[in-house]
Amino acid sequence: MWCAPIPLFPVVPGIDLTGEVFDSQSPDFAVGDMVLAHGYQIGTGHHCGYADYARLPADQVVALGALSPHDGAAIGTAGFTAAMSVPALINWGIAAEAGAVVVTGASGGVGSVSVDLLAAAGYPVVASTGEPQAAELLKTLGAIEVIGRLPADPDAKPRPLTTARWAAAVDCVGGATLADVLSAADYGGAVAASGLTGGAPSAVGTPRRFASAASPGRHHHRGRHQRRGRRGRSGAGRRIHRPGRGTGSGRVLDWVRELTTEVVCAQYG
Repeated sequence: MWCAPIPLFPVVPGIDLTGEVFDSQSPDFAVGDMVLAHGYQIGTGHHCGYADYARLPADQVVALGALSPHDGAAIGTAGFTAAMSVPALINWGIAAEAGAVVVTGASGGVGSVSVDLLAAAGYPVVASTGEPQAAELLKTLGAIEVIGRLPADPDAKPRPLTTARWAAAVDCVGGATLADVLSAADYGGAVAASGLTGGAPSAVGTPRRFASAASPGRHHHRGRHQRRGRRGRSGAGRRIHRPGRGTGSGRVLDWVRELTTEVVCAQYG
């Protein structure tokens, strides 16, 4: 299995932490404030989460506001990643009536929250998982269908294009699964990809209608092609967005707090 190197080793791990400020040199935070931090190589590039005390730059810390530390920890990095993936699809212009949205690795943290958020927003969600026992939970979260792992035939040679099946996708697996999802994405579709548990991205030809790929961990604005009808459009039409390591955590927390806190925390709190 391919895995990314750890920048610092040995390291005190813990990629999420919530707690109370006991000392602050920043005017943005006062003693007693309840805060959350994740991303920025926390727990991988420097010591962090699994400790009684942690010292962090102020710009890596987010005030919890209406959320309790318990709720913030319950959402965690997985919830934030899901909460970045879903608006990425919405911002790309994927409407609920466009067709099925597949979520791979749906029984995991990112996948299950993505299923929940997408279904709550009115999207028809197809959940892909290798855990048959999770089917009932995924249907409870709002999936209209639960299927097995993708690709259905893991020994088949990846194809750049197959029959369009998905209006959009949230891929939490990567590797051959991501290649399969991309090949079956519809014209004008979008894929929010954050997983690497399936290995390094497969070497698959880039279809003509695939637009561009954003590097992991980058959330900068990218211009989008002006929309045409879903059928008969020419040129690039697919896009992949990779949510990253939490550099947009303040923006995501606001999104979660305003739109999905009750949904997420009721299920995962």
